[in-house]
Amino acid sequence: MEYFTLLHLEKEPFSNSPDPDFFYASAQHMECLQKVELTIRLRQGMSVVLGEVGTGKTTLCRQLIRKLNLDDGLVDTHLILDPAFVSEREFLLTLCATLAMPEPGDDDGERQIKEEIKTHLFERAVEQERIVCLLIDEGQKLPDYCLEGLRELLNYETNNAKLLQIVIFAQEEFRERMAAHANFTDRIATLYTLEPLGFAETKKMIRYRLRQASGSGNFLPDLFSFWGFLAIWWLTRGYPRKIVMLCSKTLISLIIQNGSTVGARLVFACSKRVASAAGGRGVRWIALAGLPVLAAVLAGAWYLSHPRQPRPPMAAVEIVPSPLPPPAPAAPLLPASPPVSVSPPPPIPSRPESAAATAVVPEAPPAAAPQALAPPPAAEEVQIVETAPPVAAIRELGNLRLERGETLSKMIARVYGRFTTASLQLVLDHNPTITNGDNLPTGTIVTFPVESGPQPQPADGRFRIRFAEFPSLDQAYQFLRRIPEAEAAQLRILALLSPAGELGFQVIHEESFGSELLARKRLAQLEQWLADTAVVFQQWAEGTLLLAPQ
Repeated sequence: MEYFTLLHLEKEPFSNSPDPDFFYASAQHMECLQKVELTIRLRQGMSVVLGEVGTGKTTLCRQLIRKLNLDDGLVDTHLILDPAFVSEREFLLTLCATLAMPEPGDDDGERQIKEEIKTHLFERAVEQERIVCLLIDEGQKLPDYCLEGLRELLNYETNNAKLLQIVIFAQEEFRERMAAHANFTDRIATLYTLEPLGFAETKKMIRYRLRQASGSGNFLPDLFSFWGFLAIWWLTRGYPRKIVMLCSKTLISLIIQNGSTVGARLVFACSKRVASAAGGRGVRWIALAGLPVLAAVLAGAWYLSHPRQPRPPMAAVEIVPSPLPPPAPAAPLLPASPPVSVSPPPPIPSRPESAAATAVVPEAPPAAAPQALAPPPAAEEVQIVETAPPVAAIRELGNLRLERGETLSKMIARVYGRFTTASLQLVLDHNPTITNGDNLPTGTIVTFPVESGPQPQPADGRFRIRFAEFPSLDQAYQFLRRIPEAEAAQLRILALLSPAGELGFQVIHEESFGSELLARKRLAQLEQWLADTAVVFQQWAEGTLLLAPQ
């Protein structure tokens, strides 16, 4: 029997192997993942991800492969785990084998092998229109001649794209190597450095891994006490690998001692055994293990003296029923003042060309003929009927202002439910002032067009979870901004057009469920404050889906 089954878990929650199912989407890891993926899909060349040992580079690499492979077969991913080559020829032969090329002949020189690689990349990237991506883990082991070889591979390009996309995951020492090779560094399109996690992210990571390991939803929220969480963060300095190792030791000790909660004392006791097994190397905070109470009190005082901004209660959000009531003639379709009790964000200016799509204008009555000046008989009285604008007239969902730390790819994924090259191009075409979607300044106004025409109501009979409804895209997105990244990554915005011709936006869970019981089990796994006002439903509200659920 595995130890974790005694805790009613189905999997090992704190395994050292880089399982993508246990990838915790912290804010920085998600930002790094999105920037690298955007660089790959735009075929801009090379990305480099740096970080100290244990910051999650390998896990991030596996997650990136997983995301790229979920695409419709557009991306060819190839991985090199140990790039410690002894010669340039060995590097080139390994690259040929990794790219599934025919093995070069024994008499082929390095120049001829490079030409064969170039021909292969041209066939895959240009003739077959695929994205060829090479991922290299442990990049700090790359010899200098390999850096030069990668630089030459990046010279293979068309007028607007690189034939090979390269992603290197390396330790911080690789930064000095890059500084010594300016020609190589100049070809880096995206450079990102991973940092250790803060206390809040450490706590969320531990709880997330326990939730993933529970499988059936038997999550144990009280398995770690507050001081247990704090001690783990204090001793590991927020490095994910050390967090996983220490949590694994504490759970085993908890079972041996027949305990129910991991507290600070147990964490510090386990940290001593970890340090002893490691020979006392590399854990400089273990010196504090003799003063667990003092360390916990000091760290707790620091944390309590720097409180996070409290989340607005869900009850403060006014839920707008759907379908929405028809507006008065010539009134703006989207109300000027949002029905949210918290302070609203700065107003977003409307685009001039979209003004016609944001107002309901009644149709003018037909012109009367000259001979029909006398009033018609009562039985033939002409009635003027206000009609809603056709779906084709709704061309824009709304405008959003880019805030600090946000990326365009994240906004696209939240608005349209996923990020694709097509959705990116659609947004760029609709925003001609945006020339570089990879690096937008804070405060940029982005207009989001309707991605597709009206969609039929899904009659799959599946159950879904809805968290809130809003009359504008900005208000729905502000709702998502108040939710932590790990939970927000599981939500999406759904745009609907009511029979009265009024846009509405629902925030729903990205999953659908075969039964109400499964939906409510998933709802029970979410944060309590988020689940309090959520609704499980089966039939969509009356109206037209502008963005159909995937």
